[in-house]
Amino acid sequence: MDSEVEPVNECLLLDTNQYNWMKIPLPDSVTGRFDHTVSSFVVDPNHVFLIVLGGDVKMEEKNVGGGVMEWVSTRVTEPNNTMVVELVFNDGQWSVGPVLDSYNIPLLYELILKYRRNELIGMNEYMTDKEKELQVINESLLYDLQVSRINNQSLQEKLLEAQSLSVFVQFKPIEVSSFYNAI
Repeated sequence: MDSEVEPVNECLLLDTNQYNWMKIPLPDSVTGRFDHTVSSFVVDPNHVFLIVLGGDVKMEEKNVGGGVMEWVSTRVTEPNNTMVVELVFNDGQWSVGPVLDSYNIPLLYELILKYRRNELIGMNEYMTDKEKELQVINESLLYDLQVSRINNQSLQEKLLEAQSLSVFVQFKPIEVSSFYNAI
């Protein structure tokens, strides 16, 4: 906020390679707020997602009675409460990609999942037969490992249950000669 208690409406990105700040133009729905939280999610060196949460959009002085003035802020409301902004580095500069509000964020998630599925399918097309065979073996071993862990856990549980239920019985050893005499 500036000296007049107004949002500055700036987004600055630090280039850690050259140690200089770059101003990124963002829409007011993202920058016109204060007392908010911003997190960044770096997908790769050319794609960064900013996640902007909450905050206030306006601060004004109001008379609360008896001549007493108080600063009162107005909270960010839906759909702008949570915003996701994609920053893309292209041709030596950063630009703003899609800006999504709270209602559109699930659409981004679906798009990412769809892209990832297509990427995996595409990878599978270019795999050699040996790579495909190794992938099947790997998946089978992972499944066997999971089953053995479950079985091991079940066996341990059964042993603990048996120990808690067992009654300690003392066995008296018998002499072999008396056993044969009884027969």
